Amino acid sequence: MKRYGTMGQVVLLLALGLALATTAAARGWGHRGDFLWRLEHALEGLDLEQAKRTAVYEIIDKARAEQRELRRQLRAAYEALRALLEQDLPDESAVLTQADRIGELQTKLRQQTLRTLLAVRAQLTPEQRARLREALHKPRERHRGGER
Repeated sequence: MKRYGTMGQVVLLLALGLALATTAAARGWGHRGDFLWRLEHALEGLDLEQAKRTAVYEIIDKARAEQRELRRQLRAAYEALRALLEQDLPDESAVLTQADRIGELQTKLRQQTLRTLLAVRAQLTPEQRARLREALHKPRERHRGGER
């Protein structure tokens, strides 16, 4: 069995860890971990006027479509990284370039989430923004059975 040099081992382990640890982010988590779902849930308790509710949900719906596309790109980027790592002797430069691409997509996804939060908050009154912050900071309930 051929041995990788220390740097090669580090790169391989980091890239493999990156691919495995963050694949869930690319899948589109359903409700668990989905900030837009949490945002919608938090907004339900604010008793928004119909016009404001419509404006806020249009922002969220647009964001959800953008996130769906970013997650599609992220899944493809992970698959490309996985294919590189499955090679007998992966090209370090190609692996690191692909890891950079994944990082860029993750950053875009987080930025898009933040833009959405800021756009929604801009639609709210100061009191509603305070209540939204409280609702978003409440510990989330666990639904794994047993105690909550």
